[in-house]
Amino acid sequence: MLNAKSFGLLIKKKSGLLKCIFSTLIIQMLVTSVVVFMLYKTKKLHIMFNLFTFLIILFLNISLIFLMISQNITFNKRVFYFTIFSILNGLIVSSLTRYFRVREIMSALLSVLIVFILFFIFGAITVKLNIDLSFLGLLLFVALIVLIVRYIIMFIYPVNRKTYLFWNTIGIVIFSLFIMYDTNKILVRYEDTEIDCVRGALDYYLDIINLFIRFLGRKR
Repeated sequence: MLNAKSFGLLIKKKSGLLKCIFSTLIIQMLVTSVVVFMLYKTKKLHIMFNLFTFLIILFLNISLIFLMISQNITFNKRVFYFTIFSILNGLIVSSLTRYFRVREIMSALLSVLIVFILFFIFGAITVKLNIDLSFLGLLLFVALIVLIVRYIIMFIYPVNRKTYLFWNTIGIVIFSLFIMYDTNKILVRYEDTEIDCVRGALDYYLDIINLFIRFLGRKR
C-alpha cells in the first residue's frame, strides 16, 4: 500500500498526463455532443442503424483506433483521427437519441457521470493500495468480445425486452469496470507522452459512449 506522500507524488508526476487526457477527452466529447445535438434538433439526417451500418462503423472505428495509437505520427494527426472517430460515434448516438425525450437523455448522461466518477475513484484507490489491475485486461477484453458478438446476434435475431435489458446491464458492468481498469493503467503504466495522452482519452471516451448507449437503452 502506498503511503499518502508516495501517492501524492505519483499524482503530481501524472498531473501533466491527466490534464492532457481530460482536455482531449472533453474536446472530443464536445464534438460528439454537437453532432448529436444538431441531428436531434433537425431530425432530418440519421444513420439507419442496422447490422450492415454497425459493421461498417465498427470497421472504421477500429481502423481509426489503430491510426490514433500508431507510432511516429504527430499529436495533431492523432487528434484529427480522434475527431473523425468522435463524429462517427456522434452519428451512431444520434440514431439512438431520436427515439427518446430530452429528460431521458439527461437522465442517462447523469447516470454516466455518476458511474464515471465512482469508478475513477475506485481505480485511484486500487493504485493507492498498490494493486496492479493488468490481469483484468484480458478478462475485460474477452467479455467485450462476447458482448459485441451477442449484440450482433441480437441485430439478426431480435430478443424480448427482458433479454435486451439483461445484456444492457452486463454492458454497464463491463464498461464500469473498464473505467476502473483504465484509471489504474493510466496511473501505473502510462507515461506523460503524446501517444499515452491520446490512448488515455480514447479509453475513457469509449467507456463513456458505451455506458451512455446502454443507460439510454434501459429506457426503451
